[in-house]
Amino acid sequence: MTGLRDDFKKLEISSASKKVILFLIVFSALVGIFSGIIYWITSDLPNINLLEEFTPIESSRVYSSDGKMIAELYVERRTFVQHY
Repeated sequence: MTGLRDDFKKLEISSASKKVILFLIVFSALVGIFSGIIYWITSDLPNINLLEEFTPIESSRVYSSDGKMIAELYVERRTFVQHY
């Protein structure tokens, strides 16, 4: 019976080992939470190829024969501006 108790005493984890294990558990949890947040933020972003092919609805301008603007027709009043 005393041999069994000696075996259990040998299996006891030191204080430093407990701290290392606790640190690894907390660190793993934080990495998992951080990764989950990054995935959640980026999961609903549009595909970049769709952004490159974006064509906004622009207004139409009607000009007279002498070059003056008579009217501007639109559903959404937008003017495309090149950015590059």
